[in-house]
Amino acid sequence: MRRLPQHGPSMAIVMIMVMTMVYAGMIVAVDYAARHELMRRDLRSGLDNFTSATRAYFRSYEAAVTAISETDCIRSRDPRNCVDLFQRLNDRFPGVVNFAATDRNGQFFASGQPLPASGPLDASGRPFFSELAGGLGMYVMDPHRGPLTGEPVVGFTVPLRDAQGAFDGVIGISTRFAELRTLWDGVRPPNDDVSVLLLDRNRKIIFSSHDLDFVDGLPEAEMARVVAELNRPEGSVSIREDFLFMAEDLFEGTWRVVTFHPGPYGLRQYLKDGGLLPYLILPVLLLGAIGLVLARRDWRNMRGLEEKVSLRTAELAATNQELSASVRTLGKRNAELNMFATVSSHDLREPLRAVSTYVSLIERRYGGQLDEDGRAFIQFARDGAMRANRVVLDLLDYTQAGNCGGKPAMILPGEAATQALARLDDLVRETGAVVRIDPTMPPLFLYEDDLAQLFWHLLDNALKHRHPERPPVVSIHAQWRDGEWVFCVEDNGQGIEAEYFEKIFVLFQRLDPRNAPEGTGIGLSICSKIVDKYGGRIWIESEPASGSRFLFNLPDAWPYAVALDTLPEA
Repeated sequence: MRRLPQHGPSMAIVMIMVMTMVYAGMIVAVDYAARHELMRRDLRSGLDNFTSATRAYFRSYEAAVTAISETDCIRSRDPRNCVDLFQRLNDRFPGVVNFAATDRNGQFFASGQPLPASGPLDASGRPFFSELAGGLGMYVMDPHRGPLTGEPVVGFTVPLRDAQGAFDGVIGISTRFAELRTLWDGVRPPNDDVSVLLLDRNRKIIFSSHDLDFVDGLPEAEMARVVAELNRPEGSVSIREDFLFMAEDLFEGTWRVVTFHPGPYGLRQYLKDGGLLPYLILPVLLLGAIGLVLARRDWRNMRGLEEKVSLRTAELAATNQELSASVRTLGKRNAELNMFATVSSHDLREPLRAVSTYVSLIERRYGGQLDEDGRAFIQFARDGAMRANRVVLDLLDYTQAGNCGGKPAMILPGEAATQALARLDDLVRETGAVVRIDPTMPPLFLYEDDLAQLFWHLLDNALKHRHPERPPVVSIHAQWRDGEWVFCVEDNGQGIEAEYFEKIFVLFQRLDPRNAPEGTGIGLSICSKIVDKYGGRIWIESEPASGSRFLFNLPDAWPYAVALDTLPEA
């Protein structure tokens, strides 16, 4: 307490600032939560209003269709009376385009609109018929062009039942889509900030509020991303601007209604609404008055602090220059090491080629004079030279792995895997291997040589470590796992024990060098180096004699969503 007067001004300013921040934080936390809950209530109210109006629209017609299904002409399958009835109903309901019914085989026996001259239509292949025959209670159709009138319609069908309750056909109604749009346009949201979007069963846009019209112009890939995010019951999504949304399914997941509110509701919007300012005026004025009084007593300390900051800034600038020089030196050393690796590989391979050449000359000239051991020694020497040559080449590949030139581009993994497979054509024919490549793997934005080299080493590893009692079968595919794409190269080879899962990715590590297939123990190390370049990881799932699954992800390779197809006409 004796030292308080010496540091009183600074301590007072700090304490007042802390108290002001705590006070403002409490006000913001309470008021922000209330405003955010109000937005959620607005979203829910708009969602309930829209879904209730849509359900009421279909329920009104559903009651009529259900009553018609109990009439004598329907039960007796009397086409003439049913046609007369359906025509009167078409005239009775202005919004109705047509009533129609089929028998249990999908053949239309009655329609309010004239059927084609070629004969009754067959509905047995339509989705609504198979769904109702399978036990569905009502099938709501997406907006489409009616096959009889050609105008935009929407409707639903319900099953007909015989006396035993078995499926005996369908009866349905199609209404003008314009009538339903007029209904949706008349549904008022709780306030002007709430907008509505309606998606059909294929997650294509059926209806959008006028302030969401720009959604129709989104690129297909962007729209696919938005639709995927809207699968959640609520959250936030970015569609040219940020929105909070709430979603609900209609008709057992047939359609999906989404309400939007501009958001997220952050501090900037809160301050713009004026929620915080009235509560901060008094503390800010008090802090300003005390600051003016105490500023004169603290200016000497501030000058000393400025001098320390200037000195520290100069020290940091000098350190930054040293770091820049170190980076340049490191780049130069890296270039020298790459050059050294290239030159060394050439110089090391030259004597190996000489050894291989002269051993072959000895065998050709003196082979007839050598016994069996002598010929075996020559073969050992040739194999050793060839293996040393492969080790040098693989070491060069390892040093250069991930150092691709040029720029990254959009790469289709299926094409990269096909290129890698072409390089192993001789080995594939020799082993009788079957390699399946999934063409639907998502495109990636990376260096093409990296992915092709990665697939090549994994395929080469799978074919060399094949099971001795069965031909190799290798599958390359991708799967969505834990929020990211994971690529997999799966084989039916020998497999390995779990204790070696980490060891196989270490340079020069081979499980059984004496009995293993040809290899240098470098290929999987190259794969690990390439995957590390893109911030991913590579691992193995395997059991002895049951094959192996090499999996890897590439988080920094930017996968793109596959665009959805447009809706077909009914």
